[in-house]
Amino acid sequence: MNWLEANKAVAFVSIVVAVFVLIIIGIINQRHAQVFSHNNFEFRNHLVPSWKMTGEYVAFCVVVRNQHNDLPEWLQHHYFHHNIRRFYIMDDNSYPPHYLSQNFGIPREAITHRYLQNVTTAIQHGVYNICHEDYGTKHQWIALFDVDEFLEVRLPATLNTFLKKHENAGGVGVNWQIYGSSGHLTRPTAGVRKSYFKCISDESNPHNTHIKTISNTAYFLGMDGNPHTVLLNKGKTTVDEHGKPIPGNGPCRVPVTKDIILLHHYVLKSKEEYVEKMLRGSANRNKKDWNFWNHIEMYSNASCTSMTKYNP
Repeated sequence: MNWLEANKAVAFVSIVVAVFVLIIIGIINQRHAQVFSHNNFEFRNHLVPSWKMTGEYVAFCVVVRNQHNDLPEWLQHHYFHHNIRRFYIMDDNSYPPHYLSQNFGIPREAITHRYLQNVTTAIQHGVYNICHEDYGTKHQWIALFDVDEFLEVRLPATLNTFLKKHENAGGVGVNWQIYGSSGHLTRPTAGVRKSYFKCISDESNPHNTHIKTISNTAYFLGMDGNPHTVLLNKGKTTVDEHGKPIPGNGPCRVPVTKDIILLHHYVLKSKEEYVEKMLRGSANRNKKDWNFWNHIEMYSNASCTSMTKYNP
């Protein structure tokens, strides 16, 4: 092979490599775009779940953005008190990325981290879809909660025993319990659960009628335009804690009951943390303001102390 032929060969190989790289980038970009597109969702619900091999009956999918101080307590609560062994941390362009955190307080092997960059539109619906599409066959249930939402299951029930009674349902809707600031101006050192107890009663305001869904992966088709409601296979519905169908699968459930299971939503926290929240924005790119703060504070006159007993 002469010099000219050698150069031609090198050029040909370079072109092939470049084309291959472009194809890979295109696939990645297309896959990344699916995170934010409900229309592109395709759930593989015909596959057999593998949770029986891993023991990961329930998983949690959560979208986070620069919530490095919030995530450890949330992970610890659900790992130690609800036996969750798989958390999908969908990281919305945090700096630094959450996977660089040194200590979550739980084994790192329980966490699957996905880093999402350059996102400018609402992503929460698409992320929930992708959790199901990529990981749904690994679990019977995926809980679609936020990092300021802490689950409580009333004894003698456990989360697993409760969900096993509802495996024929498309999902379980869990009512909120909304909290105010409890007078905190700065982030309390005792943590979320022990520091906030001033809450909204079910009778004084409709906020607690909202639900978040624990989705049965066998019947999930996609999100229904909001982070509360799921689309399900024909004939399946989201049910409440007593197994009764929730009209429209949500986003609200009336009357509110919390006999077995509820979701404590620390929507304000301290004034310092609320300022951070306003600057950060939500996973759906809507921002809270001081009107919302004042509204929640005005109705947070009840006392809710059931979460203060938890350690860690």
